[in-house]
Amino acid sequence: MLTLLGSVLGFATSTVPTIMDFFKDKEEKKAKQEEFKLQIEAKKAGVDLDIKLFQAKKDFDEQKMLLEHDTALGQQGGFINSLRAFVRPFITYVFVLTFIGIKIVLVWQAIQMDADLNQTINIVWDDETEALFAAIISFWFGSRAMPARKK
Repeated sequence: MLTLLGSVLGFATSTVPTIMDFFKDKEEKKAKQEEFKLQIEAKKAGVDLDIKLFQAKKDFDEQKMLLEHDTALGQQGGFINSLRAFVRPFITYVFVLTFIGIKIVLVWQAIQMDADLNQTINIVWDDETEALFAAIISFWFGSRAMPARKK
């Protein structure tokens, strides 16, 4: 049951970006529809050039805002940006090494207590570990199915 729940949760969390893309696409389509209506009205009025100018200005302003944002982040210094980029991988490595260390200690204790192979496997690969493994695999590889499905 935990494995199934872990798989479902892992797959569900991997689909969050796809769901966000769905809403983003919906908003973009709505904006394009409004823009198309404006273009029709503008063509009727003979101001097609103004629309192209407006679109170019909008694209320029958006690019300018993105560059200003990146510049503001870069002004915090190389160390801060490096530290920000290092946090998630560091935490991931610490947790993975801790997890592996705990499993090694469990195997070592089972060997010291002369447990047979089946008992040792049950200690190391329990239901919680199986659920955790399923959630991680579903998270990382479940999201790969979503872009293919969109096409």
